[in-house]
Amino acid sequence: MMKIKKFDSNNIDVVAAALEAAIRDTAKKLGLDIKGHGCTWGPSETTFRLRAIVPGAAEREAKAEYKQYAKSIGLPADGIGKVFVYGKHSYTIAGLDMGKRYPVKAVRNDGRSWGFAESLVIDALKNDPASAK
Repeated sequence: MMKIKKFDSNNIDVVAAALEAAIRDTAKKLGLDIKGHGCTWGPSETTFRLRAIVPGAAEREAKAEYKQYAKSIGLPADGIGKVFVYGKHSYTIAGLDMGKRYPVKAVRNDGRSWGFAESLVIDALKNDPASAK
């Protein structure tokens, strides 16, 4: 393995990859998904950031938030996973983000995420027989 004498754009990615590989076993033992999340560096000092994720927690939180607020804004309580059509694409309801102007989080059939106004989603679910999925 090479010895680093100074950090530069040629070796910073190598160091980051080596650190990620070194923590992989620990992450697995802890049941976490840990990945590098960027760094700030200079020639003699570098700070690497890591992101640790509890698998499945985001989905559980999304379902809980949806269940808490869905009825208050007119959406069906069992709406997560329902499909609606808008324009030429179909979207699957993924959750709510009540702090946003377009609080309904949906994933388009090509995998891109979008936000929608609740009124648009309510109408689309009412008018689309495919939304019964």
